[in-house]
Amino acid sequence: MSSLERNRDVLPQPELVTHAPQPRGIAGGIVQARRYLGNVLAGRHAPGRVYECSDTFGGPGWDPLHGPDIDVHISTDFAGHPHAPVRRQYDTFGHERVTDHVLRLVLQQHDELGTRPDLSRRSRRQAQKLGTGVFVNYAPRIDGTNASPFWLATARGGEVRVVATPLSSLSAIRDHIETLQYLPNPQKGDPHNGLYDSSQQFRSKYTPRLLDPYHGLELVDADPAIIPAPDGGWHVSFVDRYGNVITHTEDPEGQWQEIQRIADQTGDTRGQVELTFGNGDPRRFTLGTTLGASQPGQPTVYRNGGIDLVRKWTPQDDADSKHASSAWVLAGKPRLGDRIRVNG
Repeated sequence: MSSLERNRDVLPQPELVTHAPQPRGIAGGIVQARRYLGNVLAGRHAPGRVYECSDTFGGPGWDPLHGPDIDVHISTDFAGHPHAPVRRQYDTFGHERVTDHVLRLVLQQHDELGTRPDLSRRSRRQAQKLGTGVFVNYAPRIDGTNASPFWLATARGGEVRVVATPLSSLSAIRDHIETLQYLPNPQKGDPHNGLYDSSQQFRSKYTPRLLDPYHGLELVDADPAIIPAPDGGWHVSFVDRYGNVITHTEDPEGQWQEIQRIADQTGDTRGQVELTFGNGDPRRFTLGTTLGASQPGQPTVYRNGGIDLVRKWTPQDDADSKHASSAWVLAGKPRLGDRIRVNG
């Protein structure tokens, strides 16, 4: 089973989709009023930065060389416009694992706001308190139930909110999630959940509302420990618009040591290593220390916080050749989530 198929498993188990009836009438109004007052007193509000990632928006097929660079958009929103609200939508059909990178990036950018030397302490806190919301939707209906529920996860003291389905789409930031709830997903004969009943086929048009703490809906608490553990292997995490390949592993230093060890064992004086992406053919990359130290025209693997694969441009490269000979193309155009194996 591929990593993508594992990520598309319908979760949770059936017992998690049962729920108690919501209070209605005067009692329901009192519950919502108390929730609203609690949010006001706590200073909670709808996130100012919102990134919606769904396989329903439509658009061209996945092509990282010509589509929007989500990483650049998000990084620029945080760094260049730290106090400005923004809302962006991305179609993820066929490259659903991009949301792993998005979620990790959002937490990283949020933390960096708190250490910005060009902003005052007050300005840094205002930028973080603007809040960030991420909506993730790619749960197919592959069994007899009405798909999997939508989950609401919070991190960084509630300043990052994520609404996601399936549950496994939260695995990438599992260790950072502080609270977890879900909106009961009505099956046939169940009561209305406040947004839709069991006949609703387009649930994802409603559920971004959960990003707002004032949603007024009855959610069910859950233990973040039920989120599946992330894929522990070395894999393709993101491809930028130049075809540079960003990879991810929970242990980048250990992975880099393995790469160096195998390169030494092969005795290649050029410091090359053979990598296999998914089920593709082996590809050779040169070990580098930094991008600046890499040789022009040479596909290189190097440490950059994590581990990146690049091909440094030559003076003769034009826009077409930069894409045609990018690291992603030279690696065989691997898919997001593809495992990377070091051959030796």
